[in-house]
Amino acid sequence: MSNIMQFVGGVIGLPPTAIIGSNETASAGSWAAGFINFTGASNIRSTLSGALTANTYKEILAVTGAGVLNFSAVSAEDSTARSVYMKVLIDGVQVIERSMSIGAQHQGPVVIGSLIGDGTNISGMTFDQIPYSASLSLQIKSSLTETDKLRAWYHYRTV
Repeated sequence: MSNIMQFVGGVIGLPPTAIIGSNETASAGSWAAGFINFTGASNIRSTLSGALTANTYKEILAVTGAGVLNFSAVSAEDSTARSVYMKVLIDGVQVIERSMSIGAQHQGPVVIGSLIGDGTNISGMTFDQIPYSASLSLQIKSSLTETDKLRAWYHYRTV
């Protein structure tokens, strides 16, 4: 059986135990409807939340085996005011959690990777290369009890 170290090697190929990024809470307007139109051309997958219980995480993606996470984000499907959250677990360890208080459709935080543009006119995106050896889990939550009002966005590959 292969593992990710065979392909990337060294410290760079080790799965992270924490991702240290901005210590700021993402601000409203950090990305908007333009993102939705851009993702199809970038091969970004999305999944609606299904039923959510307020302030309770729900797993949206579970991958077993080794691979690389390139992009993850969460957005709202309507303009209801709420707080949205996404956390990423790599090999069973929570490595990052991002939140954003929003009140507009298609707003939400980018957790892994980034978007290039002004929030309405997205002109590009960047992928990170976050390795995982055994498992990947993306989980989302809302401050409200609701159904299919959040969407998780992600791109990953397995090795």
